[in-house]
Amino acid sequence: VLSDYALGRRSRERLQAYVYTERPVYRPGHKVFFKAILRQPAEFGYNLFPAGEVQAEVTDSDGKVFFRRSLAVSKFGSVHGELELPLTASLGYYGLQIKADESTAYGGFNVEE
Repeated sequence: VLSDYALGRRSRERLQAYVYTERPVYRPGHKVFFKAILRQPAEFGYNLFPAGEVQAEVTDSDGKVFFRRSLAVSKFGSVHGELELPLTASLGYYGLQIKADESTAYGGFNVEE
């Protein structure tokens, strides 16, 4: 069973997702690889999320949008991407959001020295 990071009753009916990076902690200058497995709840389990595009957005530790990109949903209902942290990246927690219509799924990672 997938962990549910979708918010709100309406969103929960449309999107359930597991959003993650290949490791939990990065340093400034490192490349971050991320993935999200997207599903739609069904009467008996889950359905694959339909093909199309979703928006990936990363906010830095100050809450500023640091990265935004459209990603194609694979035939297996997943998306993946990468971003490079600048050498001047602020330290702290970075939020990773996957947005599909009115639904949003969350993940994140830390940037430390």
